[in-house]
Amino acid sequence: MLRFLLLLLVVVMLISKAALGLKSVSQLASRNDPGTKLFASLPKRLPLLSSSKSKELLKEERDRAKDLLEFIDASPEPFHAVATSITKLEKLGFKKLKESDIWDSSKVQVGSKYFFTRAGSSIVAFAVGPKYVDEYGVRMLHA
Repeated sequence: MLRFLLLLLVVVMLISKAALGLKSVSQLASRNDPGTKLFASLPKRLPLLSSSKSKELLKEERDRAKDLLEFIDASPEPFHAVATSITKLEKLGFKKLKESDIWDSSKVQVGSKYFFTRAGSSIVAFAVGPKYVDEYGVRMLHA
């Protein structure tokens, strides 16, 4: 979120620079326009945030955020997101199924993980738990 806000601020500053015919963004703060006083009041450096979390937990969260940003960078379109997801799922031991096949006990087995794609732009992944019984049916979550 902070990355987005900083990017938005930079875009607004560049648009303001172009609209006012200035040579540099720093000239915005020296103008007497009320709208540009916002830029002058911004801190030159963002303050460090303190946290009560352990260093290991902070490193884990940082690594997850880095993985997410790498996934987003590698996935500018749904087709890229699906391809990236397939690679990650296969590394985790998921097996590919064809949506058009009949999924009986010879294809889908208890304790296994599967995925299938549709038109290369959507993907569904699921795991069959080790205690699954046919009479229970299926519960699905989606996002």
